[in-house]
Amino acid sequence: MTRKVNILIADDEKDSCHFIQKGLTRQGFNVDVAFDGRDALGKISIKKYDFIFLDFYMPELTGTEVARIIKEKNIKSIIIITSGYPKDSDFSKDVGVNEFLEKPFSFENIKSIISKYTKKDYSDAGKKSV
Repeated sequence: MTRKVNILIADDEKDSCHFIQKGLTRQGFNVDVAFDGRDALGKISIKKYDFIFLDFYMPELTGTEVARIIKEKNIKSIIIITSGYPKDSDFSKDVGVNEFLEKPFSFENIKSIISKYTKKDYSDAGKKSV
């Protein structure tokens, strides 16, 4: 039996989190959500995630602050920063995240990133934008 991919979506836009969670869960992924940076770190401290999607502008701790802490703790997860501002890509690279995903994005964008690192094709998902 193949282990399911564990994903954390951390974003203060609760409706978006739940929409992404629902869509990815339908595709067979294990998906948890966090609504701020501290909540994300709490979940990361008790569960191993293969992929962590962090909104750049979250309350409590920003996505880049959470990414920096993850790197300092040597947690082996693929970290993706999401933002509606392309300029945030440079700041994201400075903290060593694996990917930057510009909003709005689609499930295909998310699944493309997952496929890149798992070497599995997940391209059959819906094409709705988030």
